[in-house]
Amino acid sequence: MEVKWSKKSVANLKKIWKFYAKETIKGANSVVKGIKKKGDTLTPNILHQTEENLRPDQYRTIYKYFKIVYKVKNNQVWILQVFDARQDPKKLKP
Repeated sequence: MEVKWSKKSVANLKKIWKFYAKETIKGANSVVKGIKKKGDTLTPNILHQTEENLRPDQYRTIYKYFKIVYKVKNNQVWILQVFDARQDPKKLKP
């Protein structure tokens, strides 16, 4: 099953890549590749944790320091955004 990445989540990945690319392109590629791999393995029948900063129909999984926020709609996984967990969770907008 294909996982869908929202425009916002793709923009998040680009922002993360740009941040890490300041140090090294290889490192930036590795981080984004790891996030993508983790997100692409999500399935609608295994739901991860919820938390107070998310809507009730949203879940999150973690890759290193990054929260991958997603929901399941019509038996399809939609990645909504990717968020560096070291940031203030109030920045995490549904």
